[in-house]
Amino acid sequence: MPSSSSSFVSAEEEMRNWAELPPDAISTILQKLDHVNILMGAGQVCRSWRGAARDEPELWRRINMLGHADLSPELNLHGMAQAAVRRSAGRCEAFWGEYTDDHDFLLYLADQAPSLKSLRLISRYNFDEVLKEMIVKFPLLEELELSLCLDVGESGVLGVVGKACPQLKRFRLNKDVFYDFEASDNDRDDEAMGIATMHELRSLQLFANRLSNKGLTAILDNCPHLESLDIRHCFNVCMDNTLHAKCDRISTLSLILPRLSDVCMKGQLVRRQTSDKGFPRMISSSSMDAQDDLSAIENQVCKLSDVRMRGQFVRRQTSDRGFPRITSSSSMDAQGDLSAIENQVHKLIDDLRSDFIEGQRSATSEIRLLAKHNMESRIVLANCGAINLLVGLLHSPDAKIQENAVTALLNLSISDNNRIAIVNADAVDPLIHVLETGNPEAKENSAATLSSLLVIKENKVRVGRSGAVKPLVDLLVSGTPQGKKDAAIALFYLSILHENKGRIVQADAVKQLVKLMDPALGMTDKAVAVLANLAMIPEGRTAIWETRGIRALVEVVELGSPRGKENAAAALLQLCTNSNRYCSLVLKEGAVPPLATLSQSGTPRAREKAQALISYFRSLRHGNSLSVSRWLTGAAHL
Repeated sequence: MPSSSSSFVSAEEEMRNWAELPPDAISTILQKLDHVNILMGAGQVCRSWRGAARDEPELWRRINMLGHADLSPELNLHGMAQAAVRRSAGRCEAFWGEYTDDHDFLLYLADQAPSLKSLRLISRYNFDEVLKEMIVKFPLLEELELSLCLDVGESGVLGVVGKACPQLKRFRLNKDVFYDFEASDNDRDDEAMGIATMHELRSLQLFANRLSNKGLTAILDNCPHLESLDIRHCFNVCMDNTLHAKCDRISTLSLILPRLSDVCMKGQLVRRQTSDKGFPRMISSSSMDAQDDLSAIENQVCKLSDVRMRGQFVRRQTSDRGFPRITSSSSMDAQGDLSAIENQVHKLIDDLRSDFIEGQRSATSEIRLLAKHNMESRIVLANCGAINLLVGLLHSPDAKIQENAVTALLNLSISDNNRIAIVNADAVDPLIHVLETGNPEAKENSAATLSSLLVIKENKVRVGRSGAVKPLVDLLVSGTPQGKKDAAIALFYLSILHENKGRIVQADAVKQLVKLMDPALGMTDKAVAVLANLAMIPEGRTAIWETRGIRALVEVVELGSPRGKENAAAALLQLCTNSNRYCSLVLKEGAVPPLATLSQSGTPRAREKAQALISYFRSLRHGNSLSVSRWLTGAAHL
């Protein structure tokens, strides 16, 4: 097998060197790779690798998509999961996935994997009813894990599992928060009673469950084959002599402990510490550490969900850049005193007009925050003349003043009236100046401000003719991850207008957009949306072909999000109907099977585009330039 000459050669580059390997060798290599990596990279290397990845059901018999929680939500893991299950051709025996938070996918899995024996679902939300519907289709299931899943296990769903899966031997139900000790007796054991119907269980793991002695007793009495029991952090259980006696037959037992504030073991308190796998483990500590540890746990729980702290309800609010901030209910309910805001704004306006750098820096910072928090402040700031002064400060030599000024304008632009006022203040050229000269945060906020202004139709002409396209494309290349997203959104709004399409293509945007379709970057949907607009002009289609964008678009049709699929199909339709050459390339990339699927299960727009493409392929069936028949024959069996 060829080897790379440098340890820095990427896996994809190395697989390109292997493109001439025989099919058996390629299949052997693929079986050793992670399924997500196959869908993201290995299956895209060349036609022979794509064929091996698609046409080998054995490769997809056991699908493991765990370990990718760090990938962006825009990667559309549930779309990748559906592609993996489809490739198993009904032979899937195990599916392990996290963040595949799509109910339709679970129902699809139930229909396509009748022989499933192992199912592990991590980090899903509110799917009890779907679980009831799907689990009855898995009579051969032997292993089930539902970890870090919110609101699962209620409504008697575990009892349905017990009846529908008589061969179930291993079950895990792990929570991500510690339940209230004061929960009523009526709802502590509903999950435990469902588990008690799983009579063939050999292994049971319950983490942070609210079951009581009654529920644990029911499980031990009704699961006679239980060999391994892990009930750590189930603080409603108190191990008495009766439970100890019932547990004597358990060969592997991870004992629970009562609340930290109540129990001592051999003179030492026990505290919780999070392991590297994300689940807490037990370690002993001196009593001096107990209060600190409880505070640490409270802080951890506060990060996970809405909480009550010191008797006051606290909840999250989203900041102007997407990060949460904490505000109390009293402050959220209070109405702003407009006269007080006006007085504050007049003082800040005076500071903006001053020649003192520190005064301008402080004033722009305060205005940035005022404009961020509520609509009343945005109205007052605009009425008092802040917009014109802020636009003037976009040329400030002080980087912090420039950043504060552009971010304040971004926050002010949330109001439609302010969007018009910002453009009328001749802000476009100064915003472009920030795009070219600002610090990274100033650049991304300038792009975001332009995006906000471009919501208004008339501004698309003005901004497009102003020279904003080139610095926005430069930001696609060298900006921060957030800056690239803001630039792509601005380019999308610009690309809606026909006269801007050519400017965007001439700025070499297509090459960068195709690169940003790498699923690991989390920008696929935004990049494809722009490409779909650019595919409407000849130079846009040529650029997509020259940058190998056709392959990337076909991959999005198969693995993308619903919105990504419909835009990719729209782009392919433009390519195919305007060039037989592009049509041939689309077919060679294996577009027909995913298009056939999309024509039946996509969004209304996606179905329309996919059906139009397939109809167009059929119209060329008898042509001499394309071998369409064999592709359509294959699609007929999907």
